[in-house]
Amino acid sequence: MGRVPLAIFLSLAFCGLFPVTAAEQIKSPNYPLEGAPLLSLPVDCSEAGRCSVQNYVDFAPGPKALDHTCGPLTYNGHSGVDIRLRSVEAMERGVAVLAAATGTVIASRNDIPDRLLNEVEARQALAAPVKPSNSVSLYHGNGWTTHYGHLRKGSVTVKTGQIVKRGQQLGLIGASGSTNFPHLHFTLLLRDQVIDPYSGRLPGSGCGAGVHHSFWNEEAAKLLAYRSSGVLNAGLAERIPSQRKIRRGLRNKTPLSTTADQIVFWTRIWGLRRNDRFHIRLFAANGALLAESTQRADDDNAVSIASLSISRRTDAWPQGTYRGEYLLERPNGAKDEKFEKILKFSREAEIR
Repeated sequence: MGRVPLAIFLSLAFCGLFPVTAAEQIKSPNYPLEGAPLLSLPVDCSEAGRCSVQNYVDFAPGPKALDHTCGPLTYNGHSGVDIRLRSVEAMERGVAVLAAATGTVIASRNDIPDRLLNEVEARQALAAPVKPSNSVSLYHGNGWTTHYGHLRKGSVTVKTGQIVKRGQQLGLIGASGSTNFPHLHFTLLLRDQVIDPYSGRLPGSGCGAGVHHSFWNEEAAKLLAYRSSGVLNAGLAERIPSQRKIRRGLRNKTPLSTTADQIVFWTRIWGLRRNDRFHIRLFAANGALLAESTQRADDDNAVSIASLSISRRTDAWPQGTYRGEYLLERPNGAKDEKFEKILKFSREAEIR
């Protein structure tokens, strides 16, 4: 059984657009909503499972980090919503970034190379000045702005001064600027003050205060609804794949060999929390249990890779469909006596 924690999933995007005077500063959620935009999906979510939110706005005052539900899906000072892709391969295929509301382009950039930071670089970037990314900023009137960051180099299709309609393509999701996973960094601002589109509240104002106002329309609210954990990819293989191959989007393209030395069920999920319990099981073609493992998470992990393997003990594996199952449970109470099912999925592969 192997697990590699990837604790930091970084998204840094510059959002400062307008000079703000002390008299104009937004200091409470009691700002005027007249003329506020109703936000549609800022990403093409037509493919099932494509739209997963990795990071939300940070609501914890001070150095801690908590999202609007008081969960850990954010990091200190994060100012937007990170809608991530499952793999680098998905980014290379092209996923459209869309205008969340009709507006005028007030800023754009299109020339920064795409490059994912490694884990060491991501940690260093947290303490470094924010690097710009390919981006588009739209002004919607009445002081409201949306910002779209980390776009792919050369993909931006709009220019400053252009009026764009809701749903119009602005570019493609990329990995420009400071980030270690492909995604869109989406930010809603009122007179240069970040506003959380889920709750309508201000960053750093404390989590769990409830919803002042949600800016998402019905479709966006459904597809971008808060989920504490999810699966990025998983599969069965003849050996434990490298992190690089998993991040790229490894798939089961061919049947496994009956003479493979081992069978490996590997998983990559997001949103693992401290004290979570996860079970992994591997089944033979006849339904017999080949191997199983149960572990507890020792810390919060933005993304976690886990695997379970079994070695061949006979001349050949029996032919048929083999199955791996993953179950994630979370303590439902202070004493960790009861667990709530959070995530369950399976993957299959043929052995011939």
